[in-house]
Amino acid sequence: MWVKVKPMHDVTTKFPHAVMRAGLLTTFLVLAACASVPAPQLELDRARSALAAAEAAGAAENAPVDLRLAREEVGSADTLIAARKNQQAQRLLVIAAARAELATAKSDGAKLRADVQAKERENAQLRRELLGEEGGQ
Repeated sequence: MWVKVKPMHDVTTKFPHAVMRAGLLTTFLVLAACASVPAPQLELDRARSALAAAEAAGAAENAPVDLRLAREEVGSADTLIAARKNQQAQRLLVIAAARAELATAKSDGAKLRADVQAKERENAQLRRELLGEEGGQ
């Protein structure tokens, strides 16, 4: 009596492909896990520069809250960089730079308003002098 044997599926061609896929997937996962965002040095420099500009513009007097918040955010970003949480630090530094630029703009605006008020007072004084001289004749 003959026993009919079922032929086995040919796994020799499928196995190398499965191993290759698994290897590629493992390599990709290892590289993704090892890849980290580099320290945001450019953003840190930009935020510090914006802080210096804000301080030079007189933001301590004219926009103290924005300046304080920007300083705190840069300090927090330094802490995050030390903890290698560079992506969070990068976001915080962008916000800090924008806040410092806002403080500079507010300070510049306050100076311009003060200049306008001084010119208005000067113009009013000149009008009084001119009218007083004309009225006396």
